[in-house]
Amino acid sequence: MNQELRDELNQIAKEKAKSVWWNPQTHRSSIGEVYNADFGGLVPTYADEIFDHDKAKVAIQQYKNGSTNDSYKVTVDPFIGRWKNIAHELVDARKAGNNPIKQAGVGMAGDFSTIDIVNVQDQMVNTELRAFSLENAVTTVAVPNLLLSVDTYTRFTAQKSIGEGVPPVLKVGSASRTTFTLPKDGTAVGLTFEAQARNSHDIYRTSVDNAVTDLKRIKANKIAVEIETAADVSAGDWAAITSDHYTRSALDDIGTVTDTIVSNNGQADTIACHDRVARDLITNLGSSAISFTGHDVNVAGELGGFSVARSFTIPSTNITVYVDNEKTNTIASVYEKKSIYKMQGPVRTAVVRDELADVDMFRIFDFNLPKLIIAGRARDLTGVSA
Repeated sequence: MNQELRDELNQIAKEKAKSVWWNPQTHRSSIGEVYNADFGGLVPTYADEIFDHDKAKVAIQQYKNGSTNDSYKVTVDPFIGRWKNIAHELVDARKAGNNPIKQAGVGMAGDFSTIDIVNVQDQMVNTELRAFSLENAVTTVAVPNLLLSVDTYTRFTAQKSIGEGVPPVLKVGSASRTTFTLPKDGTAVGLTFEAQARNSHDIYRTSVDNAVTDLKRIKANKIAVEIETAADVSAGDWAAITSDHYTRSALDDIGTVTDTIVSNNGQADTIACHDRVARDLITNLGSSAISFTGHDVNVAGELGGFSVARSFTIPSTNITVYVDNEKTNTIASVYEKKSIYKMQGPVRTAVVRDELADVDMFRIFDFNLPKLIIAGRARDLTGVSA
């Protein structure tokens, strides 16, 4: 085979080349590759160099700093050999009118409306859900099999002043059983591939987070409703002022219902209320002239922000206050924590994909039931805020 034919075949092979190789030693790009059995694939020959990257960097820097205004130094000169001629022809063709550039006039926004740049904030807003505290305000009982039986004992009373030689009356306490079946809360989301691919945010992940967190809101609301099934005791506005003092004492109102709870063999240790009620309670107690353990009652430091789910302890007492805006804003619920259950069953999730419709789906079920178990150990103080 003569040299001319070899050169022609090499040229045909180069034109079919699909790869450009970077030479880390010369900082130049080239085309051309051969099969190497030891390597197990194609390797570059570096024989036909195309572009000198070092030369291009120097030219670009000179053009930027104004030391040259010759655009050919950037667009043509870095190319090597015959590639320089090809680049020169392309640049000349564009300047000749094949790629005309407007030389006059001012471009306005409307002239480029189809290619406007749209800035999209990385963080999607309004995805947050407020915090809740009521799950911590009750006693959690695990119920893995969805059924819970609660046995309740009814006490008997002993006798007093029994006469001489008279036997006491035989008595026995009674017991009753109540069985609860846990209902389920749940939701599901589904998104097609197109809905996800065309969105600049991870809308699937945001939707799943929405589903999970909203179940917390539902649970907090169910607990609030159950707590308020306790017997009502009428009180009054803790923020009302007569002359230079508060009309009512929050301590007296709370003490009245704790006396009732103690008489029912309970121990009041918890208050659950809306933030408006908490603010009135804090200001009422914080302005009190009563002192405990040598210091004034001052719970203003427990404010902790407005309308924030939180808890704090009334100084010199064993009562913890849980603040949650799922509660009614005129009621303060006083109770023994272990008298109200949050029966928590399984939380079941599933990720499902409909391959035929190309839809990604997420489903979640939360089995739970809040229940006031001992009604005599909880009371609702009504009308405490207005």
